Amino acid sequence: MSIKPFLGVIIPITFGAFNGVLVKWLGLSSSVTTFFRMVVPTVLLGTFLIFVQKKKIFRQNWQLMMLASLLNALRMFLYFLSVWLHQRQQWHNYALHLADFQQHF
Repeated sequence: MSIKPFLGVIIPITFGAFNGVLVKWLGLSSSVTTFFRMVVPTVLLGTFLIFVQKKKIFRQNWQLMMLASLLNALRMFLYFLSVWLHQRQQWHNYALHLADFQQHF
């Protein structure tokens, strides 16, 4: 029996388990961590596909794919903006309620 399949499972599991420890040690914010989690695999996979596998990344109808990606990114931005604004509004309402409560004493 070959050891290669076991290493193919154990090594990614080890990296995944160590990721939480690494984030705690570095003390990075969640947005920086998310940025690196998205950018590093994209660059590595893109470099592998373009230079090692010699794959064409953009084939037919790539303009439609770019438009769909842009709309998806806009959708995600607007969603997180609405969550942020909603939390800000709740904090504002709490502060107003607290100020009104303190006026009674």
